[in-house]
Amino acid sequence: MRKKELPEDIRKAFEEIEELWKDPSMRAIALSREMGLRDYYQRLCEAEEGLYEAEQRGREEGRKQGRKQGIEEGYRSEKLRLAKNLKAQGFSNEQIKSLMELEMSEIEALE
Repeated sequence: MRKKELPEDIRKAFEEIEELWKDPSMRAIALSREMGLRDYYQRLCEAEEGLYEAEQRGREEGRKQGRKQGIEEGYRSEKLRLAKNLKAQGFSNEQIKSLMELEMSEIEALE
């Protein structure tokens, strides 16, 4: 689009910008401001990427901890189930403690 075809207010704004651009000090100020804005937005984007990556790492760590905890709970539950079966088969509490590595109070609670 040619300048003559632009609406009056936009054409005037362009003319003012062209006049300001001719002044070296104004041009330096405008370029400095533009560079500052670009740096600001670049840092903002990098910070958002960093937060996203940290969030992803946190989620993965949470999943790992959850899996580990689930495995430990499953293992413990299975030990108690086996201890209960041993008790039902007539094994003594001492034998079960030795075999299953459980506390005596846990074995006694199976009754």
